[in-house]
Amino acid sequence: MNFRTKQFLQMKFREYYTRCSLRLPPSFDRREWGFIMFDHLPEVRMRRHKAFGAEGEVAEYLGGMVPAHVFYSTAYYEYPAAHSMIDKGWQGADLIFDLDADHLKRKGEGFEEMLELVKRETIRLLELLVEDLGISTRDLEVVFSGSRGYHIHIYDTAVHSLESGARREIVDYLTVTGFDHRTVFKDVSTWSRRISTELLDFFCDLRFSMDRNEATKKLQSFDEIGRQRSQRIMSKLYGYNTPREIEAYFRLHSGFEQNVALKPVAESIIESAGISLLRRETDEPVTTDVRRLIRLPSSLHGGSGLVVTPVEMEKLEEFNPLTDALAFTSQPVNVICTKAFEITMREERFTAREGKCELPEYAAIYGMCRGMCEYDQ
Repeated sequence: MNFRTKQFLQMKFREYYTRCSLRLPPSFDRREWGFIMFDHLPEVRMRRHKAFGAEGEVAEYLGGMVPAHVFYSTAYYEYPAAHSMIDKGWQGADLIFDLDADHLKRKGEGFEEMLELVKRETIRLLELLVEDLGISTRDLEVVFSGSRGYHIHIYDTAVHSLESGARREIVDYLTVTGFDHRTVFKDVSTWSRRISTELLDFFCDLRFSMDRNEATKKLQSFDEIGRQRSQRIMSKLYGYNTPREIEAYFRLHSGFEQNVALKPVAESIIESAGISLLRRETDEPVTTDVRRLIRLPSSLHGGSGLVVTPVEMEKLEEFNPLTDALAFTSQPVNVICTKAFEITMREERFTAREGKCELPEYAAIYGMCRGMCEYDQ
């Protein structure tokens, strides 16, 4: 990113911060704040240990300093501006979940599909938090990260005092870490019921919804299940004429592994049942770290030019970041593309080839922030 591009982005970010309504977190005056400035890019140099006592101070700082990225601490401190973590006086922390599309096993065909896939995972996580853990929707905020994923903030005071170990246990539950497939039909825990239902649906699909050869090949796609074993499994399933009979068999023979050796099938379903994005080492620390910095909702993401956007839970299904998180106008801007890219924004497809081209302001700023083009006066 050259000097002229940085100047242009700073000007547009300043315009945004002078007109936007900031969404400050609860007790923002007890939080530490951190910033990454345009001047230092592409180097990531955090300017932190900042504190604000009034909402106007935050707005004045953003409009005057115009940072590329804005963060605040998930923790509450007695002295948030202290430069030593010990001197800050930790008083508790929100519970945060970070789901990032970068860590999806299936990436999707493009940026838009990747965003849709991570939104599916976010919706699944929200269901677990509300239904299984009893988190009230009043204490929960969903935020598009401004780039490739979503943050879930839980402000319930009951979680503030949780140490890292307790937060890790929550992650283990949500990711089904340590679940023993042999207990699927033996106990009545939430995960046992959920996984046993999925297993029964899988076996019933093999028996009643698929051609026998197709079903046999499906079984062979699992590790440890070869041709002979898959044929034995299908012979066992074809001994039953209704889904209820298959269910009765598995419930009666709770140690089903010794009968049809379906451990790899069970483990595969367990693996897919949990929130896979929380298993990755890059994301789990966000939840377990009680002093983490997180992006400010309503701020701009300096790596995309998109707004870090709060989304109401009931509207998440329809939320489209490449329409609903855009901050800039459709006015044409001249750029020089250093790397060709394609993007759909506001339901319009843009193809930017290397060299000079003209793009709407919001698409041009996206390309500049992503390092794919430079501003051309």
